[in-house]
Amino acid sequence: MPRPPGGWTLDNLSAGGSFVVDHRSWQNVPKQTASLLAGYRFANGYRLSSALYYTDKMTYSGDGDTVPYAHRWDLKLSKALSLERAEGEISLILQNIGNDDLDFRIYTNDIHNRWEPRAFLQLGLTWN
Repeated sequence: MPRPPGGWTLDNLSAGGSFVVDHRSWQNVPKQTASLLAGYRFANGYRLSSALYYTDKMTYSGDGDTVPYAHRWDLKLSKALSLERAEGEISLILQNIGNDDLDFRIYTNDIHNRWEPRAFLQLGLTWN
């Protein structure tokens, strides 16, 4: 079994390997994380769901930087569809509403390293 980078598997330990904790690695884990999920189904076939996430500041290993805390709010509004020969759902999905958060490395003007607000329209159909 290949060993994951920077980690130990149980077979390493049972083969006489040692397990050493590098205390600097704890900086790579946020001290606090939280998630709040909620959903509601309306009588008219609409469904609203929401998710709120929080991650405390952390330092990414390797080439990553220490990034500030991040919070993210997502919304999804869906409508059930019932057609003559198909059933499905159409959804409007909004992600990271209201803010940009940094990820992995801090660059002053690098937009590729940010979680930007996004919107999607999704359609799913199942044929009868």
